[in-house]
Amino acid sequence: MFGRRKAAIGLDVGTHAIKMVEVTVSGSSAAITNAGYREVPGEEARAEALRQLVLDKGLRGTDVVSSVAGRSVIVRYVNLRKMDASELQNAIRFEADKYIPFSIDEVVLDCQPVEGAESVGPDEMKVLLVAVKRRLIEDHVTLLRSCGVNPVIIDVDGFALGNAHLLATDMKGRQGVSALVDIGASKTNINVMENDRSLFTREVYVGGADFSAEISRRLAVNPFEVEQVKGDPGDRQEEVREAVQGVADDLGNEIRLSLDFFENEFDRAVDAVILSGGGSRLAGLAQSLEGNFNKPTEVCDPMSAFSLRLSQGGAQTFQEKAPQMIVAIGLAARLGRN
Repeated sequence: MFGRRKAAIGLDVGTHAIKMVEVTVSGSSAAITNAGYREVPGEEARAEALRQLVLDKGLRGTDVVSSVAGRSVIVRYVNLRKMDASELQNAIRFEADKYIPFSIDEVVLDCQPVEGAESVGPDEMKVLLVAVKRRLIEDHVTLLRSCGVNPVIIDVDGFALGNAHLLATDMKGRQGVSALVDIGASKTNINVMENDRSLFTREVYVGGADFSAEISRRLAVNPFEVEQVKGDPGDRQEEVREAVQGVADDLGNEIRLSLDFFENEFDRAVDAVILSGGGSRLAGLAQSLEGNFNKPTEVCDPMSAFSLRLSQGGAQTFQEKAPQMIVAIGLAARLGRN
């Protein structure tokens, strides 16, 4: 994926936290050489939190890759007549109007053919169509520049998730179809990959904050205690399980619907589900989800792919937050490839 020694920085500005990872790759080995994590206490505090992270990590003037997500990002898989790449780029602006709920003049469009889909006719091709509201990108770029960094690529969270797993050694050795499920605070990203190809992506609006709200309500604990209980419930494990069961079922059903759609559309089975994101740290969640859709389910371990070249304190923070850093890792991987 990378050639000679090269460092790249990914910056994931999430709803509840900002994550930064610098990946340095030399030949076939990869290392985390800088990393940062800062909580965002509220929407109005996001810019200041990002500014402080940039200063703390010495990133002023640095090129970064960041990403956008949410309801202003539309991803569709559409069937079009067969055409070459240049013709597709010209045609997509006229075709996109049928599939997105915004005016074409409001969005930035991108597209690429998807190989391997079974549900297309002999004279058709399946195309991945991405439309992002221009205002969302402009606002995100303005935020990043105002905080001292230079955004050179703006990606989409779901695709960054795929890039992270491609860089990870456990994916390089994994055969078949894997569903990557990143459980963030307010939403969950799903990216289904076959070996090194991303075939399907979707956002689901259930996330870690929904689990936290139920634990806080049912167990009468404050937000700080909620995070402790989620990772290590101790003798309250059964109370936590009962508190989050409804949310876990909702999330599992949404994931199962996505997997069913993929399997019908592409006529192949998903072999395994790999969880990441802060929500994946909830004790017992992987087992609960596995029971919902009957597929081997595990929590991603980014540490299996990288050596750490960080201070002792930085390494400890990264290890504690590793599942939440996966999108930032994927963003760094995107810049390293370019």
